[in-house]
Amino acid sequence: MLAQGRDQGEIAATLDPAATATAVVAVLQGGYVLARAAGSAEPFTVAVDGILGLLASA
Repeated sequence: MLAQGRDQGEIAATLDPAATATAVVAVLQGGYVLARAAGSAEPFTVAVDGILGLLASA
């Protein structure tokens, strides 16, 4: 999916699809763990918004 997005110009051509996918999964998992520990969905939402912002700016 990320390679296709890169090829279509939706994400930066300089992003490595495999490394980017690994980072996205790590952020999602980390956000989930933080949300469970906090008893609130907010840490997960902040993590998702953060990774989306990074991808948009790349």
